[in-house]
Amino acid sequence: MKIVVLGAGGRVGQNMLLQSIDDGHEVTGFVRSADSVLLRNPRLHLCVGDALSRADITRALAGADAVISALGSRVLDKPITLMSEAMSHILAGMQVQGVKRVLAVAGSGILQADAQHLRMDLPDFPPMLRHVSEDHLRVYDLLRNSAADWTLVCPPMMPSDARTEQYRVQADYLPEGATHISAADCAHFVVREALQNAFAGRRVGIGY
Repeated sequence: MKIVVLGAGGRVGQNMLLQSIDDGHEVTGFVRSADSVLLRNPRLHLCVGDALSRADITRALAGADAVISALGSRVLDKPITLMSEAMSHILAGMQVQGVKRVLAVAGSGILQADAQHLRMDLPDFPPMLRHVSEDHLRVYDLLRNSAADWTLVCPPMMPSDARTEQYRVQADYLPEGATHISAADCAHFVVREALQNAFAGRRVGIGY
């Protein structure tokens, strides 16, 4: 399988590169700078580009079987559109290149708290995560209104802990009591889900 990972220079993205290689896939890491990825492997290819450039993303998707967005933002104090703008370009590039499968990582704020409310709508939702969650919600809207075969994985806090493969997953909701998951375990699930399609067309909560 040929997988393209956007945001490959980040913690989750680099774990996705490792997991893809461990699983025997060919993987292209889409990065702003090749220096952001120290890993080198014959099955790893780096593609330098801008996540806000439709042309760059379309070029990176040539020959891919699946694309994963691990894009995130450190900006918390003002509205952002990075993830949703990039997803718009990803979906357009997929149409050009004939790619069907897309996965993305978003925050758990866009999962259901109950049948009528999202977690981000609850009174105790952290205000500092509001802007990021709003952009993740735009990503969700883009995906569910597209013709793509999509899955949106929504973890809570992601410390840099070791991979355990002992996490829990649940469609549309965060598993009961889950408070965190390592970036390595999140990457493990996303890469496996790219092939297994167990949650196609769904949000997935994941955690310990």
